[in-house]
Amino acid sequence: MTYRVEPDGTRVYPKGWRYKPLEDSERIYGRRKPADAVERGAVRFAGNWYYPIELLPDEARVHPWTRDDAEAIEHRFGCLCHPCRTVPRVKRLKRAHVLRRLKAG
Repeated sequence: MTYRVEPDGTRVYPKGWRYKPLEDSERIYGRRKPADAVERGAVRFAGNWYYPIELLPDEARVHPWTRDDAEAIEHRFGCLCHPCRTVPRVKRLKRAHVLRRLKAG
């Protein structure tokens, strides 16, 4: 929908309807936009305002301990080392099922 804006801020629509936006102090229902939205980079989604998540830089992040690829290839699964103990139970059971099928076949 297009409209013309007059110098006092009144919008005039093609069918002659006029609308003058109210000041924030005159509004019955206030705006929910935060005062610091522009400075902090807030985004409006589905009627709510969200601030961006503050994340650590990559240098300050700590990554989990992993095993080298060459060592992982010949690693015996289920030896109770740290990675073997931290694998979720479902993955352990699926791996065991696959290994049983391979040995049987």
